[in-house]
Amino acid sequence: MESTTALPSNQVIVCGLGSLGQHCVVSSRGFGLRVTAIESEIPRRWELPELAEMADAVIEGDCRQADTLMRAGVADCRAVLLVTSDEHINIATALAVRALNPSTRLVIRSARGKLNRLLAEHLGNCVSFDATELPAHAFTLAALGTETVGFFRQGEDWLRVVEHQVGEKDEWCLGRRLFRLNSGSRQILRHVPREGPPPTHTFYAWDPDRVVTAGDTLVYLETSHVDLFRDEVLDDYHALGWRGLPARLASGWRGGGGTVVEALRRGLRRQSRRVAVFHGLIALLLVVFGTLLFHYVQPRGFLAGDFYAATLLLLGGFADVFDLGERSPDFPEWFRFVGLLLSISGIALVGVLYAVVTESLLASKFQFVIRRPPAPKGGHVVIVGVKRVGRRVAELLQEFGLRVTCIVVDPEVDATILPGTPLFKGELEDTLPRANIENARSVVVTSEAEILNLEVGLDARARNPDCHLVIRTFERNLSDHLAKLLPNADVLCAYSVAADAFCGAAFGESIQGLFRLNNRTILISHHRVEGDDNFHGRLLSRVAYGFTLIPVFHRAAGGERGQLFPSLDLRLTAGDELVFLSTVDGLRRTECGDLDIKPGLWELTLRVHNRTADCFQGAAIFARIVGRPLAESRELFEQLPQTLKIRLHSYQLHRLTRELDAVQIGVQAERPGTQT
Repeated sequence: MESTTALPSNQVIVCGLGSLGQHCVVSSRGFGLRVTAIESEIPRRWELPELAEMADAVIEGDCRQADTLMRAGVADCRAVLLVTSDEHINIATALAVRALNPSTRLVIRSARGKLNRLLAEHLGNCVSFDATELPAHAFTLAALGTETVGFFRQGEDWLRVVEHQVGEKDEWCLGRRLFRLNSGSRQILRHVPREGPPPTHTFYAWDPDRVVTAGDTLVYLETSHVDLFRDEVLDDYHALGWRGLPARLASGWRGGGGTVVEALRRGLRRQSRRVAVFHGLIALLLVVFGTLLFHYVQPRGFLAGDFYAATLLLLGGFADVFDLGERSPDFPEWFRFVGLLLSISGIALVGVLYAVVTESLLASKFQFVIRRPPAPKGGHVVIVGVKRVGRRVAELLQEFGLRVTCIVVDPEVDATILPGTPLFKGELEDTLPRANIENARSVVVTSEAEILNLEVGLDARARNPDCHLVIRTFERNLSDHLAKLLPNADVLCAYSVAADAFCGAAFGESIQGLFRLNNRTILISHHRVEGDDNFHGRLLSRVAYGFTLIPVFHRAAGGERGQLFPSLDLRLTAGDELVFLSTVDGLRRTECGDLDIKPGLWELTLRVHNRTADCFQGAAIFARIVGRPLAESRELFEQLPQTLKIRLHSYQLHRLTRELDAVQIGVQAERPGTQT
């Protein structure tokens, strides 16, 4: 971010006006960007009617051609978004754009991970996204069904943004001053009082000395442990292992809905299994009949011996039971004939059973899948459709400690995915009850078939009216109608969610993520301080307050470990790394050095309260917060009382006053020219 006298180019080019491209145009205007779109053939009607007003120009032509790109203004544009549905066209256009403008930002829609990495290395200033996987974070956030409005990862730590309405039982914040809520794991972003107008600015618009009351709304950023969303009570008997076996068996026989009864009922729905059960019962009857018959012919024999003889006979051991060379006086001729019939019947039955087993093995394609646990009784998240989006949502939810149950609706999905997670395949009428959807906390429908998503969503609402329902769609019109039909559900248009990420990437490689707060897009940005940019040599407090940024992470130049929620008294130097939250306008101001909040001029009067005042410590506090040299500050504090004029942000002044008061040094602040 080099110092400039004018804003960087605010023009972007969107190549391809399909569903994703149209949403990118609308999203770009929300980011404050000017948009020129290229489409091979302009349709009579747009999926988004407002597109004609949002786009500054729509050019008809082939985006791979140099003359088309030049007409769109590729020579002087901030970024080019290549979002057609054809990866070949996107990549070919990227090569053409790079030949015409070696420095513009390239944002490519592509699902080829290895190729994307190679293109980024050779083209430079290039990033690629898979539009299918991008909405995973949004679906995960909706599935949580909590006050969390955003989350992201910084190193090994998860951080989340929470919007919380203060209640009577919130002892951690109720009745406390706002500045006391900030800590090494929490940062206040926004405070909306219960009464009075809400603040107009997103950040740094709250009074540090304001006392929190019930009904106020707090928005804060905090570190989150992986078990943050884990349910307090887990159903241990569902865990695999011998210790849980008795409880599972005991619960399995309860009523017609018991697990064992349902398993038998599901098994008998397949014709091959019905044949196997029928022939198995016949074989059992023949064994009983043969045992009794042997005992009748030889009453003096043992019953166990008669059972073994009958079983051997059914397995084709006629010659082992009866001597074929001579007539045995122990067995009459009619009994030998009955034994022959039993042996023939047994061979036929065993052949049928072998055929059923062979058919089952071939149907499973010899995939020996690890044993999966049963679905939890309740309080879990059911994900319907576990291709790329559903699988990623399941992984994120499990990282948060939530219990997940997955239902496969696409036969092409590998049965070995998500090991250790309950996973069901088959007809939805069978799999939804098996997943215990009636007791689920959330149901997330992420298949790639919109009509199926609609069907499952309506079915899930009928089975569990209290669940948090999240439905994936691809058309905004369907999303709007479905949102009216299911007002309490989160209906997310996949392309609308993905468009925000594509447009956010137009701001450069520093964008690591984004979320929505106060109807504004908040960007998560990474920046490495350079020797000639607008951060170098400034206190972090001046950067944070002046550009309205929220520092999240800082790593000193050459350091191995960084610090979350760093001290604002740090002075930034070349090589430092900084991760911060900012609005779109705030990020653009950092590019041109335009401070939004300029430090005000204050007239400070410093005096000691009593003899216990620690002037030495006071000088250190003054030097740290204001940024003055320590020697100069000590010289100043040796001659108290003192009056001086200095430029400070209001939050700096508040911290200075509070910390000096702790060492018995008073601060009286006035605007120059005002009366005492």
